[in-house]
Amino acid sequence: MRLFLLLIFCFSSIFAYADTVMVQVRFRVETAHGQYNDALYFTQERYATLGKTIMEEVDIEGVPTMVDTALKQEDIDTLKQERVDNWIYTLENPPPYVEPTLEELQSMKTELMLEVEELNNKIAILSAEVIE
Repeated sequence: MRLFLLLIFCFSSIFAYADTVMVQVRFRVETAHGQYNDALYFTQERYATLGKTIMEEVDIEGVPTMVDTALKQEDIDTLKQERVDNWIYTLENPPPYVEPTLEELQSMKTELMLEVEELNNKIAILSAEVIE
């Protein structure tokens, strides 16, 4: 009986989450800055349109226009290149380092000391429970 209930629960949860399944497209690109690894995610429905023609009417500046809304390999390649370009831009243009002020350093020190005190209290409570 328990096995039966477990199977029912498992199968019902599969159907409940079936719409959240994503297709992962992993890619790796060698750049002058080293290797870039990433992944793109598409819903199963969106990925299933890859290589097909799906014409839908879209309103472009008030004019109904028929547009192919299917996923194309060019779309995937463009998304990949955008990711690589963003990564390279970030490497070549890092945010400037801002030296913290004395007040900011003192504030960070106070926060860390409070954290240490809190962790020491937790350790003391756990140690007391182990000894008992």
